[in-house]
Amino acid sequence: MRYIVILSALLIASVQTFGQGTIWFLNRVVGVVDSPVYYLDGITKLFGDGFLAQLYAGPTPSALEPIGTPIPFRTGTGAGYLATSGIDPTREIPTVPIGSTAWIEVHAWEVATGSRWESAWIRGASPLFSQITGGIPPKWPTVLSGLQSFRLQIVPEASVLAFLFLGGLLLASKRWRQKE
Repeated sequence: MRYIVILSALLIASVQTFGQGTIWFLNRVVGVVDSPVYYLDGITKLFGDGFLAQLYAGPTPSALEPIGTPIPFRTGTGAGYLATSGIDPTREIPTVPIGSTAWIEVHAWEVATGSRWESAWIRGASPLFSQITGGIPPKWPTVLSGLQSFRLQIVPEASVLAFLFLGGLLLASKRWRQKE
């Protein structure tokens, strides 16, 4: 009997030690979070599968990784909010134990400008925030109560910035030659 008690205690300790913290990847939970995502103008809410959102999380602000698969946005009156119908919004963060602090950002982008957030040139990210993860029995995920609304922005590619820089140098050199 004593061995069963010891074995049970070790099993429970190992589950809590190696368990992964969980988050509900939702930007609207009545009474807790209401953070729609907006297009470039800051007024139009994102809608449909032409836009995706991805949860990024980690144990420190500098160690964020994409967690789970991207989720599209609802349409109609649900625009601006994640379309989780038929999709499990539960996300396990492998680098953050149950009941520990996770650092989180939500990234969103226009799919027509890139298949991933990193490659899209119309994209945005929520302000970075911390959240205590869920998962302690009965394993309820934590709601993203620290999430704030954000909007997409145009992010020019490095080649476009280089082109603009070279154009500026060309104009400056023309003006310098004209002064001589």
